[in-house]
Amino acid sequence: MSTSTLPTPGTVRPRQSALKTLFGTGVGNALEWYDWNVYATFSVYLAAALFSTDNPQSAFLKTLAVFAVGFVARPFGGLVFGWIADKIGRKHSLALAVIFASLGSLLIGLTPSYASWGAWSSALLLVARLIQGLAHGGELPSAQTYLSEQAPAARRGLWASAIYMTGTLDCWSVWVWACCCRRCSPRNRWVTSAGASPSWSVPCWACSPCSSAPAWTSRRCSSQASRTRRR
Repeated sequence: MSTSTLPTPGTVRPRQSALKTLFGTGVGNALEWYDWNVYATFSVYLAAALFSTDNPQSAFLKTLAVFAVGFVARPFGGLVFGWIADKIGRKHSLALAVIFASLGSLLIGLTPSYASWGAWSSALLLVARLIQGLAHGGELPSAQTYLSEQAPAARRGLWASAIYMTGTLDCWSVWVWACCCRRCSPRNRWVTSAGASPSWSVPCWACSPCSSAPAWTSRRCSSQASRTRRR
């Protein structure tokens, strides 16, 4: 007979395990929102780099339309990663969602310009946004549920609020990064008559190495929980 994963009021969790759980889930959620905020903040450069520059207004509207595709994919991501969580566990599903979101961001950063690939660059951007939308739809509800399950009975609301704290802090970090990039690199080096320079792609692929943090934390928490149960 299976037992509930919710902790009883008298359960005392090791402090190290609690910190790892909060850190891993918080970093994963921050990376998810980072991908979306980077796209929204740098959308004008994406439009200049990955769409035809013959009509800049049309290119920008197409970029926003591709951004909206991610929202359409989110409900399907919830279904897919919810099914994965039932099969292999919520911690592993969360880590997988974060990795997929980072891969989507990496794919955007590595996409060749419209001048090199033509319409295929726009199509690759669409695929990357679909991946990010699916991943985000699976990460957010699972992260909230997982934190509520792992939290002490008296602090479940506080732990669950960490999702929104990390998401808001991530918004600020992207805005600061954008201001620094614009200040360190003049506008004429970001957008020219031939499109956007490769400088816009740096924020896209910079977060990819960080995707290993939630996966590592998830594995450490799982192994530590297993040792605790054996004791």
